[in-house]
Amino acid sequence: MDRWVGFYHRVMSFTNMKEFVGDDIATEYSALMSKVVADGHRKVKFP
Repeated sequence: MDRWVGFYHRVMSFTNMKEFVGDDIATEYSALMSKVVADGHRKVKFP
């Protein structure tokens, strides 16, 4: 994931807006690990 966050930062100047790790969203057997990047105006977002 960090590779793609870096790509969006280099190519489109997006920044890391939100990050979900470990216990943020989890069940007994799985968990969500995700990052959201956004443009400078926060109008365009990519998970």
